[in-house]
Amino acid sequence: MAARARSVGEVIRKNPQASGFAIIVSNDYASYPKLETLRGTAKDAEKIHSTFQVLNIATHLARNVTKPDLTALLSGAAQCKYYPEHSKCIAFVFSGHGYDGNHIYMQDGNLMKIEDIVRPFLPGSAPMIGNIPKLFLIDACRGDQQLQTAVVPRAGGGKTKKGGTDATLQVPAEGNFLVAHSTMPGFQSYELKGEGGVWMAAVAKKLRTSEESVEDVLTEVNEELMEKYQTPEWRHCMQQPERVSRLNRRVYLSVPRAHLSETECTSPQASPGATKTTARDKSPKRTTSRKARASSSPQSSLKTKLTKQSSTQSNMKDVLNSHCSEQGKPLPSYDSQKTPDGCYEVTVYVARSGRIKGSPKASKHQAEEDAAMKAL
Repeated sequence: MAARARSVGEVIRKNPQASGFAIIVSNDYASYPKLETLRGTAKDAEKIHSTFQVLNIATHLARNVTKPDLTALLSGAAQCKYYPEHSKCIAFVFSGHGYDGNHIYMQDGNLMKIEDIVRPFLPGSAPMIGNIPKLFLIDACRGDQQLQTAVVPRAGGGKTKKGGTDATLQVPAEGNFLVAHSTMPGFQSYELKGEGGVWMAAVAKKLRTSEESVEDVLTEVNEELMEKYQTPEWRHCMQQPERVSRLNRRVYLSVPRAHLSETECTSPQASPGATKTTARDKSPKRTTSRKARASSSPQSSLKTKLTKQSSTQSNMKDVLNSHCSEQGKPLPSYDSQKTPDGCYEVTVYVARSGRIKGSPKASKHQAEEDAAMKAL
């Protein structure tokens, strides 16, 4: 643990020209069998790390971190004496499983409160860095609920203009930070199969290319995702990001656009039609929907049936029902997209809830959903 804390200090000390510092934590839980393994979190870490490099923010990338190790990392970062005076921010980024709205799961299965992550950086705990804004970006589930949709009329709006001034101020003991979550308390957070979190990917891309403040960037991400959710292939992975801000000034991380390559400015994002969308859930064995299948697997059998029997989307559900009946399993949530060869590729959506195997919160409905995933 002491070694981790020292390594954080070394990163800060060796990058005096950096405009900020970030700890990036991604957990896959492969070593903890009670939690579902997440393969997309490593992609999240790579994307946000790459974005911070473009923004000249020094990073400490940590994978599969236990609770004691995270405590040491946070302490080392909060108490470090080498932050340059021009630091724009100190950031903490997490990608993994979450629970009940205010906790995240560490690699060893222990829960960590969000407030315990924030507290070491507050001005009352670390006055030397009290005037440096702190950003906390959390991509994890905050419950089991799936967000429902509502139809509302479109309304216009304008972008917030840049503003604010630099000043040296007395600051509140518990201020000058921002915590941004990928979803609301009680609801699921989703990821694209093999590509990482839907929200984190959008944040990483937007931070690279936007010249707006961080809070405006997060609002732009919400706007971008809402537009995506208007299409059927995205609607099943709808989530509502949320943030709590006590920042005392606007925070800009942008670099001159001339420093960005054309690819960085315009690279398209994958859509669920190209890579299957799944939710970051902790339910038993849902990882089957995110792994490559052998040709003899139930999924291959299902795709054959769709190719031969489903020439239109109208009888898609009948085909799925028939397949599930043969397996003795209920029909899960799904979406479909027609492929160039004339068949329909099925996307099955799974939740990324904060539930340990065997937990009393595992409902009969969830058990049936798990069984359906195994059938498909």
